[in-house]
Amino acid sequence: MDKHYMRKPFVFAVALWCAAALGFAPKEGDCVSQLRPEFGKYRAAAVAPVDTDLDWNAIAGKGDFSTGKPVKFEFDAPAATLELSAKPDMTGAKTYDVQGGTSVEVVNLLVNTKYWWRTVDADGKKSGIHSFRTADEAPRWITAPGLSNVRDIGNRKSERYGGRTRQGLLFRGSEFDDHMNISDEGRRVIVDELGIRTDLDFRATRFKKSDKYTPVFDGTLNHVLIPLTDYAKIFDNKDTQERYRRIFSLLADRSNYPVHAHCWGGAAR
Repeated sequence: MDKHYMRKPFVFAVALWCAAALGFAPKEGDCVSQLRPEFGKYRAAAVAPVDTDLDWNAIAGKGDFSTGKPVKFEFDAPAATLELSAKPDMTGAKTYDVQGGTSVEVVNLLVNTKYWWRTVDADGKKSGIHSFRTADEAPRWITAPGLSNVRDIGNRKSERYGGRTRQGLLFRGSEFDDHMNISDEGRRVIVDELGIRTDLDFRATRFKKSDKYTPVFDGTLNHVLIPLTDYAKIFDNKDTQERYRRIFSLLADRSNYPVHAHCWGGAAR
């Protein structure tokens, strides 16, 4: 038998392996999840039949899983930067530093959104443009180092009117101070990436280490303190009703957005 003929299947197999090894991701048409596996398991248990045993503390002590799963980009040649846009012509693209590597992880992408991406090498040469879609999953978890349980309220379906609520306008999460310790990167995410304008604080004084609020952002954000307590009295307590009126008046003013609402433990928000 011809030795060259015997060699062809081997060469073809090696070529396929190399193509796979030197590929890129996400690929065209990929639907990429940003939910951590731990949250998926927890959510599946939470909607299980009522007679199913549910261990609410199954992941307690194993770290904070209230952040999104990064989207990992991989490419077949070293790059200086990754460009990512929600428009096919790459306008408004965000740039991520790759530092000559062949992969980079990106967090806090919008959910249920199509993205286009490409890489740029050290000489300014741009790769081809690829696209993918983020999965239609709720909630959109936000990674802001030093904070916990930050979520985007957007992408909620309206059963009555159709359509969805906009992403990037209203967030709920932990406070910025007290028992949290926001890092410099966390500050960058809140101010520069999310563009938060209003810090809507529902904490009652008894939940704070001090009666005095010390602004974390030195006036960068508008801090609005509206303590919420006595939830059962919302319908017959004038003071409580006035506090809710102030909240909805604030939310009705477009100039206040984006808004980050928080309390101390989660009940008020």
